[in-house]
Amino acid sequence: MKKILIVPVLIGLGLLLLLTSCEYEFIDSEPESSDTANVSFKTDILPIFNTNDNCTSCHKTGFTPPDLTESNAYNSIISTGLVDLATPKNSKIYKVPGSSDHAWKSYTQSQSSKVLNWINQGAPDN
Repeated sequence: MKKILIVPVLIGLGLLLLLTSCEYEFIDSEPESSDTANVSFKTDILPIFNTNDNCTSCHKTGFTPPDLTESNAYNSIISTGLVDLATPKNSKIYKVPGSSDHAWKSYTQSQSSKVLNWINQGAPDN
C-alpha cells in the first residue's frame, strides 16, 4: 500500500518542482525611442513609405487611404487622424503596419523608431 502512495506523491512533487522552476522573460518588442536626433518627415519618414513602393503600391492617390505618395503623405496622415500627439505609441501610423489588421507590410525596427521619434517631436512637416 505504501508503494502505491509513494509513486503518485513523487510524480506530483516532480511536476510541482518543474512548474515552479520555469522563469519567463517578457521582451518588449517596441523600439526604444531614446534617440533625440531630429527626425525629418521629408528625409526620414517619406522614404519609408515610398522606397521600392513599400507602402505606395496600395496607398496612393485613388486607392487605399491614406495617400502616402510624396506630394500627399503628410496632409493625408494628419487629416485622417493617424497621429496621436498626446499618446504617440497609440498613433495608427505607428501601430497599424505589422498589426493583425495590416500584417502583409510592417516597419523594420529602425523605421518604427523613426516614426515614433517623429511623432514624439510633434510630427512636424519638415
